[in-house]
Amino acid sequence: MTWQYKLFSFEGRITRLDYWLYHLGIVFGVFLLALIAGLVGTAMSGHDGENPALVVGGVALVICLWPLWAVSVKRCHDREKSGWWVLGWTVGGAIPYIGFLISLWSLVELGFLDGTQGPNEYGPSPKGIGNSQLSDVFS
Repeated sequence: MTWQYKLFSFEGRITRLDYWLYHLGIVFGVFLLALIAGLVGTAMSGHDGENPALVVGGVALVICLWPLWAVSVKRCHDREKSGWWVLGWTVGGAIPYIGFLISLWSLVELGFLDGTQGPNEYGPSPKGIGNSQLSDVFS
């Protein structure tokens, strides 16, 4: 599975390690883009009050949402859950007071709990468990 497939496709399954590496990489990339946009925006902002950093930062965030969702959906698939859970967690995370609990739940669900052992309806195990033809012969 290529990195392009992992970042842009909503099909298949990924391991917790892949989830953490891609998720943290995307967040770090957004942070760097926002930092650069802020520095450039500060240097470019004139007396007219316009700051291009907000526009650049907003565009970077929107562009990075797709890979974040794609990685999260594949992790849901590994947990044998529909990818629609990601939409629910995204919307629910914006609810005042309980949004923190919803975000914490999604973090535990996607980042810490193990996926389904062997193949499931979303594809073969990303760890290779139960994917070989020999396991079918001996089961």
